[in-house]
Amino acid sequence: MEFMRNGGVNMWAMVVAFLAILVLGLRAKAERREKILDRGAVSILMLGMLGMATGMIATSKAGSLPSETAGQITAIGLGELANNGVLAAVLFVALQIASFTVGKRAEA
Repeated sequence: MEFMRNGGVNMWAMVVAFLAILVLGLRAKAERREKILDRGAVSILMLGMLGMATGMIATSKAGSLPSETAGQITAIGLGELANNGVLAAVLFVALQIASFTVGKRAEA
């Protein structure tokens, strides 16, 4: 839970979007499943990039603090925004695996 809390609200948006994409993809007609899962995976990457960008903006505001404090806050902030990238990558791979699996079944 610390991983999710540190990453911010965008992490929860990614999880909700992932679940929605997965449900929509698996409930769709067989010929549309692969496309839904594939495009959903790209949207997860976009949400991850958004989370990383907002984390960078928040971290950059530490520049006006004394140098010791600013350095510590920057280090913590960079670690926290990296959580968005890690989660986005994991969810992207999961959706791509689902997309490839569904695509192979449709071909068979």
